[in-house]
Amino acid sequence: MKKESKRKAAIQIKFWVTVKDKHAIDSNAEIAGLDRSKYLKKLLMNKKLIAKPSPISVKMLYQIGKIGNNINMVVRVINASHTTVFYSETKATLLKEIEELKKLLGECIQLLKSSID
Repeated sequence: MKKESKRKAAIQIKFWVTVKDKHAIDSNAEIAGLDRSKYLKKLLMNKKLIAKPSPISVKMLYQIGKIGNNINMVVRVINASHTTVFYSETKATLLKEIEELKKLLGECIQLLKSSID
Protein backbone atom coordinates (compact mmCIF):
# COMPACT_ATOMS: atom_id res chain seq x y z
CA MET A 1 0.00 0.00 0.00
CA LYS A 2 1.40 3.36 -1.03
CA LYS A 3 1.79 6.00 1.67
CA GLU A 4 -0.19 9.19 1.00
CA SER A 5 1.86 12.34 0.70
CA LYS A 6 1.10 15.22 3.06
CA ARG A 7 2.65 17.76 0.67
CA LYS A 8 0.50 20.60 -0.58
CA ALA A 9 2.87 21.42 -3.44
CA ALA A 10 2.80 19.10 -6.42
CA ILE A 11 5.89 20.23 -8.34
CA GLN A 12 9.51 19.97 -7.29
CA ILE A 13 12.08 22.46 -8.65
CA LYS A 14 15.78 21.64 -8.61
CA PHE A 15 18.75 23.91 -9.31
CA TRP A 16 22.50 23.88 -8.84
CA VAL A 17 24.48 25.96 -6.36
CA THR A 18 28.07 25.97 -5.13
CA VAL A 19 28.97 24.51 -1.76
CA LYS A 20 29.61 28.04 -0.50
CA ASP A 21 26.16 29.17 -1.71
CA LYS A 22 24.48 26.18 -0.06
CA HIS A 23 26.14 26.99 3.27
CA ALA A 24 25.06 30.64 2.95
CA ILE A 25 21.47 29.62 2.14
CA ASP A 26 21.36 27.19 5.06
CA SER A 27 22.85 29.77 7.42
CA ASN A 28 20.38 32.46 6.35
CA ALA A 29 17.48 30.01 6.63
CA GLU A 30 18.55 29.14 10.17
CA ILE A 31 18.79 32.82 11.11
CA ALA A 32 15.26 33.30 9.78
CA GLY A 33 14.07 30.25 11.74
CA LEU A 34 12.98 28.42 8.60
CA ASP A 35 13.96 25.25 6.83
CA ARG A 36 15.76 25.65 3.50
CA SER A 37 12.64 25.04 1.39
CA LYS A 38 10.47 27.59 3.21
CA TYR A 39 13.31 30.11 3.23
CA LEU A 40 13.85 29.85 -0.53
CA LYS A 41 10.11 30.04 -1.24
CA LYS A 42 9.77 33.26 0.76
CA LEU A 43 12.89 34.68 -0.86
CA LEU A 44 11.72 33.82 -4.38
CA MET A 45 8.23 35.18 -3.76
CA ASN A 46 9.68 38.52 -2.52
CA LYS A 47 8.19 38.05 0.91
CA LYS A 48 9.73 39.89 3.84
CA LEU A 49 12.22 37.78 5.75
CA ILE A 50 12.76 38.60 9.40
CA ALA A 51 15.60 37.16 11.46
CA LYS A 52 14.36 34.96 14.24
CA PRO A 53 15.45 36.44 17.59
CA SER A 54 17.99 34.38 19.46
CA PRO A 55 16.71 32.62 22.59
CA ILE A 56 19.24 34.65 24.60
CA SER A 57 17.80 37.97 23.35
CA VAL A 58 14.25 36.89 24.10
CA LYS A 59 15.23 35.68 27.57
CA MET A 60 17.11 38.92 28.26
CA LEU A 61 14.12 41.05 27.23
CA TYR A 62 11.92 38.96 29.51
CA GLN A 63 14.31 39.38 32.45
CA ILE A 64 14.62 43.15 31.84
CA GLY A 65 10.82 43.37 31.87
CA LYS A 66 10.73 41.56 35.21
CA ILE A 67 13.35 43.94 36.62
CA GLY A 68 11.27 46.90 35.44
CA ASN A 69 8.21 45.46 37.20
CA ASN A 70 10.20 45.06 40.41
CA ILE A 71 11.41 48.67 40.20
CA ASN A 72 7.81 49.84 39.77
CA MET A 73 6.73 47.87 42.85
CA VAL A 74 9.52 49.47 44.93
CA VAL A 75 8.51 52.93 43.71
CA ARG A 76 4.89 52.26 44.70
CA VAL A 77 5.95 51.25 48.20
CA ILE A 78 8.17 54.33 48.54
CA ASN A 79 5.43 56.67 47.32
CA ALA A 80 2.73 55.01 49.39
CA SER A 81 4.64 55.14 52.67
CA HIS A 82 3.19 57.96 54.71
CA THR A 83 5.11 56.90 57.76
CA THR A 84 8.65 57.85 58.56
CA VAL A 85 9.98 54.58 57.12
CA PHE A 86 11.90 56.63 54.60
CA TYR A 87 13.39 59.98 55.48
CA SER A 88 12.63 62.56 52.86
CA GLU A 89 16.27 62.76 51.75
CA THR A 90 16.54 58.98 51.50
CA LYS A 91 13.26 58.82 49.62
CA ALA A 92 14.42 61.47 47.13
CA THR A 93 17.75 59.67 46.64
CA LEU A 94 16.02 56.33 46.09
CA LEU A 95 13.59 57.82 43.58
CA LYS A 96 16.48 59.46 41.71
CA GLU A 97 18.42 56.18 41.57
CA ILE A 98 15.32 54.30 40.43
CA GLU A 99 14.76 56.80 37.61
CA GLU A 100 18.36 56.25 36.50
CA LEU A 101 17.79 52.47 36.56
CA LYS A 102 14.65 52.86 34.45
CA LYS A 103 16.60 54.94 31.95
CA LEU A 104 19.35 52.31 31.74
CA LEU A 105 16.81 49.51 31.35
CA GLY A 106 15.15 51.43 28.52
CA GLU A 107 18.51 51.75 26.78
CA CYS A 108 19.16 48.01 27.23
CA ILE A 109 15.78 47.19 25.72
CA GLN A 110 16.45 49.44 22.71
CA LEU A 111 19.87 47.83 22.16
CA LEU A 112 18.38 44.34 22.34
CA LYS A 113 15.52 45.22 20.01
CA SER A 114 17.93 46.75 17.49
CA SER A 115 20.09 43.62 17.61
CA ILE A 116 17.01 41.50 16.85
CA ASP A 117 15.93 43.59 13.84
